[in-house]
Amino acid sequence: MKIVIEATSLGEGFKIIKEPHELMFKLGAKRVSTTIRIDNKRDKDRDMKDKFKSVFEKIWGD
Repeated sequence: MKIVIEATSLGEGFKIIKEPHELMFKLGAKRVSTTIRIDNKRDKDRDMKDKFKSVFEKIWGD
């Protein structure tokens, strides 16, 4: 399963990730594996909508 989140800071992102990770233990899991990939681009002011738009344009054109 893959989930994409957008956060205004790394701290906020880690807080968002921690909650469901810890919830699995509260629900009885003995082991939880969480893989995190951070794409942190700071040279341009862009958001997730821009990424989706770019992908759709590449697939279906303008």
